[in-house]
Amino acid sequence: MPYKNFNTARVRDPKDFKQDSFRTIKGGDHVFPKAGLVSIPEEIRVISGQLKEVDNGEKRAPMELLFPIDKYEDEAKVRIWLEDENIEMIAYYPAGEGKMDDEQERALDDINTEPTNEMIEEAEKGLAWREEFNRGGTAVGVARARDIKNKKSLSLKTVKRMFSFFSRHEVDKKAEGFRQGEKGYPSNGRIAWALWGGDPGFAWAKRKVQEIKKEEERNIYLIMGCSCSGKSTYIRNNASPSDLVFDFDKVHQALSISKTHEHNSIIKDYVFEVRDTIFNKIKRDNNITAWIINSSPLKEVRKKLVEELDAKVIYIQRDKEECLKTAENERPAEWKEYINNYFEKFDGFDDDEDIEIITVKENKKEYNNFKNKNMERRIFANEFRVVDDKKNKTKKIIGYASVFNSESENLGGFFETISRSAFDTVIENNQDVRALFNHNPDYVLGRTTAGTLSLSVDERGLKYEIDTPDTNFAKDLVVSMERGDITQSSFGFTIAEGGDEWNEDEEGRTIRTINQVDTLFDISPVTYPAYTEASVAVRAYEVYKENKEKTENKEKKANSYQRNLRELKLKMIK
Repeated sequence: MPYKNFNTARVRDPKDFKQDSFRTIKGGDHVFPKAGLVSIPEEIRVISGQLKEVDNGEKRAPMELLFPIDKYEDEAKVRIWLEDENIEMIAYYPAGEGKMDDEQERALDDINTEPTNEMIEEAEKGLAWREEFNRGGTAVGVARARDIKNKKSLSLKTVKRMFSFFSRHEVDKKAEGFRQGEKGYPSNGRIAWALWGGDPGFAWAKRKVQEIKKEEERNIYLIMGCSCSGKSTYIRNNASPSDLVFDFDKVHQALSISKTHEHNSIIKDYVFEVRDTIFNKIKRDNNITAWIINSSPLKEVRKKLVEELDAKVIYIQRDKEECLKTAENERPAEWKEYINNYFEKFDGFDDDEDIEIITVKENKKEYNNFKNKNMERRIFANEFRVVDDKKNKTKKIIGYASVFNSESENLGGFFETISRSAFDTVIENNQDVRALFNHNPDYVLGRTTAGTLSLSVDERGLKYEIDTPDTNFAKDLVVSMERGDITQSSFGFTIAEGGDEWNEDEEGRTIRTINQVDTLFDISPVTYPAYTEASVAVRAYEVYKENKEKTENKEKKANSYQRNLRELKLKMIK
């Protein structure tokens, strides 16, 4: 007490309750001394305990009600609600400032953090391996395994650290010895993986982190990584218009006439002053989502900022050579030195750090710049619809990016159909696909790896569902789609080697059938239909015609030879 995001009304003396019997739930039906049975809405948290006067310990009663400050800003609004329900308040505690401590975390206690039986089996296996082989994992991992084995409910911070550990060490699964039957099994990585709960623990931690994110109201994200790794792009694709973004380079540019990424030592001092002012404000603000870009490679700097701002670290991981390549094309010359220094000084992560790692690969960057020379696009008149997602209070766009066995218009001398199996590889490999508006990577609507875009195949075609973001452009797009101003979708793809076939139909038309898409880059609602990007297929068509003509010429020569041979034989007989 006090809580960070809740004004608290105490309605019963703590002395009436058994010690260590408290729990926190969202709303529900509860009995009060004067008011009797009252139905509490879910937005209000109820801290209840077991009454001392009841021997069997089954009867529970509310001790405190927690009112979210975004709706119940002050004591007056809290009192109005209580008086309407005839509930007496014996004490009032306004929302406090600072980080959430262990007591305050009770406001999220309705999230079940008890390890599953599958996690327990993995933890026991890891402890047995470590005892047998005397290797694998760390002291932190052993402590975590013991907590899991004892079925201890884990703190929210521990759940986040578990997710961070698994995300960082998933690469260990590719090493030899991780799987049974391989040389060196169990590898050190496999033992460490088991200590934290194994695959069941990773899946469980993913679910719990999502639940926690939905409950927490204050989100401070520290976006870290080397220069040119893609930190700004990540924020642009994930932040909302109402979020605060602190980018040192953008502030420097706003305070001077310097070009982007050119820094002046005098101006930098002023930027630091601005930064400190913003950071101090963030510390006091209980209802803020902020994204802070930081390029320091040092662990001590990262940990200090996490402690100071109560921030969540998102690390953008990109290969050094790829960063240098981007710097060469887009940054001043000194950026090469910055990047080299970063990788020399970067000192990694500790197992107990709560860090989410986002890996950026070169092929994705090439896609964003539309440099893939083999990419094709196709347009379909959509039968999509916009529906309300009442659970998440957002809009969903549901439609078909592609329709199977439906003949295209003339694409430059040939027609095209897409077979039922064309997207099997995409679905089976869970490819990283974006939903964009007008194929513009600056306007991201959803992404499969983020869970905001889902793809599936049915008898009709490739179906998509987009959970639209809370951004201005997405809201405008939804309105345009609902009005019928935008009615078509496009998708960007490449064909697998041997993934198409060419034939002639009964009318003599050339038909291309796409049997296997190699990579699906994006699906995109579009303003204008455009078939100009069928040029790759047109080149393939020209090759097909050339090969067909060669084949026909060979057949003509062979037929001519056979005919001449027959005529010669007839002359000899005569």
